[in-house]
Amino acid sequence: MVFLKDLRETIQVVLLFWFWFTPIVYVFDILPEFAKPFIIWNPMTAVVNGYQSIFVYNEIPGFTFLTYVLLLSIFMLLLSFWIFNRLEKDIRDFM
Repeated sequence: MVFLKDLRETIQVVLLFWFWFTPIVYVFDILPEFAKPFIIWNPMTAVVNGYQSIFVYNEIPGFTFLTYVLLLSIFMLLLSFWIFNRLEKDIRDFM
C-alpha cells in the first residue's frame, strides 16, 4: 500500500470476484460448458474439488491439479520474496 494507494480497494474487488468464480457454493458440473475452461484456471478450483471429492463423494481426489496449485504457490512465494528484497529499502524510506 506504500506505492499503490488504491490497492486495498482493488484487492477487495478481486477477492470478491475470486470467491464467486470458485466453485464453493456450487458444484463444478452444473456450470455451462463455455464457463468451465475459465473456471479451471482458478487455482482454488482444484483445492475445493479435492475437498468435495473427499467429503461429498467419499473418494480420493486427483493429485494432478493439487500439484499444479503447489507449484504455483511456490512460484508466487519466490516471486514475492524477490519483489520484497528489491523494494525493501524504498519501503523503509516511505514508511
